[in-house]
Amino acid sequence: MTRVVVSALVFLVFAACGPANGPGAFAADFKTNQSFFTQMSKSVDNSGMDAATFVHKLQRTWYSANVRQSLGGNDLPVGTVAIKETYDGMNQPSGVFVMIKKSKDTWNYEARAKDGAEMAGAPKGDNVAMCHGCHSKFANADYLGATSLKN
Repeated sequence: MTRVVVSALVFLVFAACGPANGPGAFAADFKTNQSFFTQMSKSVDNSGMDAATFVHKLQRTWYSANVRQSLGGNDLPVGTVAIKETYDGMNQPSGVFVMIKKSKDTWNYEARAKDGAEMAGAPKGDNVAMCHGCHSKFANADYLGATSLKN
């Protein structure tokens, strides 16, 4: 009986977490992982746009596949992931910014190194002020600001 209960609990824990690379999780292989897609064939230069709105200048954004049909709308599903890869002036990757939707108005933000590794001291957390302050301007697109950017 105990073995059945333990097995059931282990199953529930893994089922609740979902796959490690699925919606709701950062995946270091987001560029080749079928669970992610981008609207941008190359990085987009936001330098000429409103600096107060587009603080990530040269960028390419990837989204979890669970939002392909509803991208740019409000109330995206919990578990939605947005990964913004930023580039330096030589068009080389310079950093990765991750947003993971936790609930209706709560996003978890992470700033990572260009290889996707976590950076000590970088902004991280639910609605962390440094990130969410700017993303609040995009509340009508469920806090995602680059959904209209394409090239």
